[in-house]
Amino acid sequence: MDRMRANILKSMGLTEEDLKNMTPEQQKAVEQKIKDLIEQEFQKNAGKTGQAVDISA
Repeated sequence: MDRMRANILKSMGLTEEDLKNMTPEQQKAVEQKIKDLIEQEFQKNAGKTGQAVDISA
């Protein structure tokens, strides 16, 4: 999960440090985008076996 988050941030051209320096509104928007992308990835892989993931964080 952390790796996925880091990869998404990287693909957006951002780092955790960049995120910390954003306004709360900007942080919320980026966090929502990350959450949406992670959920899309899990839905895409939902039918595959051998995957046990808790995304309730």
